[in-house]
Formats: sequence, C-alpha cells, structure tokens
Amino acid sequence: MAVLIGKDNTIHIKRDVLDEIFLSIKQYNYETGGIIGANKRGVVSAFQFDKTLSSNPFEYRPNVDFLNQVINEKWAKQNIEFVGFVHSHLHNGALSIQDVIYARDILKENCCLENILIGIINLGVSENQMEMYLLDMKEKLKICYTVV
Repeated sequence: MAVLIGKDNTIHIKRDVLDEIFLSIKQYNYETGGIIGANKRGVVSAFQFDKTLSSNPFEYRPNVDFLNQVINEKWAKQNIEFVGFVHSHLHNGALSIQDVIYARDILKENCCLENILIGIINLGVSENQMEMYLLDMKEKLKICYTVV
C-alpha cells in the first residue's frame, strides 16, 4: 500500500495529523522529526514524533528501534502503514543529499515500499510551512498536500 497521489501530484493529510506534526516539531529550534503513516484509503492519518533528540542540532538522527516498534506494533493493530518521514531543517524546506540517501536506504531495506514521502519543515519561517516530496529509487517529485 502506498499513499494516494492525485493526478495533480497532491496527497491528502488529516488536519489533526498536520497540526500534531507542526506542534511537535516546531517547538524545537533544531532538527527533529518523526514518521507518517497512511490508512487503507491512502490518506496520511498518523504521525509519531521521535522524542529522541540528536546530539547534533544540524542533523536529525531517528531512533530507528523506537520508530520500528511503533510501525510493527501500534500501527499494525490500527491498519496504518508507514509511508514516510517528516523532519525539520533550520533554514530551508529543500531536501538535502543526506535526506535522499536515507530515504533510498529505507526503500532498499523494505521491498514492499515502492516510494517514500518526505516532509521538510522550515524552522527559519514563522508560519507553519512544510514541503513534501515523493521519492522512488530513480526520481524525486515535489508534491502538494491538502488537508482533509
């Protein structure tokens, strides 16, 4: 299963999930993040903040053991499937080379994933702003999201 991408390169994300993403991540002024999941209809309907704070404020390093436990236990019971991750950048909303490498490493390790969503929150702006990207092993595509 993958997140549902519309003809206009748009995904759907639930309002409460989007609010939780911004509330969790924007409280810190360095890189943090978490994972996002989709329901059976392909709507982004879950977010798990990674409370592990990196010792390097310029690089988000996820707590993979904790996040995998959420995916395999909590989300499995709720029929939520992992579709990607969200994290913050200090001064822009663009993907870094490290983001692309990390995303493609996840794809290599998970043959059931065709693509992965990456949301980047720019901490350098006051308003809530997130850029979304869809990556597969060959391409990256900037996409839009609508709140449902």
